[in-house]
Amino acid sequence: MKGFNQSQLIDFYERAKIIAAFCMRGSERTPIEAVLRGVVLITNSCQSAEDERDFPVPKNNFVHPSMGNTIETITERVLNNFSSEQAKYGKMRALYLKVGSETLAADTRCFIEAVETSESNLEKVSQV
Repeated sequence: MKGFNQSQLIDFYERAKIIAAFCMRGSERTPIEAVLRGVVLITNSCQSAEDERDFPVPKNNFVHPSMGNTIETITERVLNNFSSEQAKYGKMRALYLKVGSETLAADTRCFIEAVETSESNLEKVSQV
């Protein structure tokens, strides 16, 4: 979302019920921020969205037109059962509410250690 300042985005999220984001790559800020504000995410199984570690999205909120799960049918179901649909995102909200400077620092250290180990292993192999 472009052209909005932080307070406008927060206002938008607080008034929205649904956000659709397709072919998400990496940590998609907009869908995460929206879900943290109570918005229901509709997505597809393209790229990062399939990884439940990053996006624990209820499978019935994935668009699969060939299976009859269209954006229209999902939207209708979500709007007709908003409270129960919103509650299904508790796991995703819990995941991102615990992220902070300490967890980001720990994740960064883990990543750097993995890269250093990988580089060390490559050096050992190249010496053989």
